[in-house]
Amino acid sequence: MSNTERSKTFRAQGDTGVVYTVVETHAVTDAGEKLTTYALADGRKVEKVGDEQFEIVETKELITWI
Repeated sequence: MSNTERSKTFRAQGDTGVVYTVVETHAVTDAGEKLTTYALADGRKVEKVGDEQFEIVETKELITWI
């Protein structure tokens, strides 16, 4: 899928007060397309909904960088 990939982690706090570890992965495909994906450290999918806000797809909980 990609010939280069790098990841970084950061903490985000949810609406319920729970603190999560979010993994941000940057990849470049063989065609040169840049992709950025987000997931919780436990593998659950996260979608970016603002500059510093995300939504856990499974639960619809909003989380914000801390």
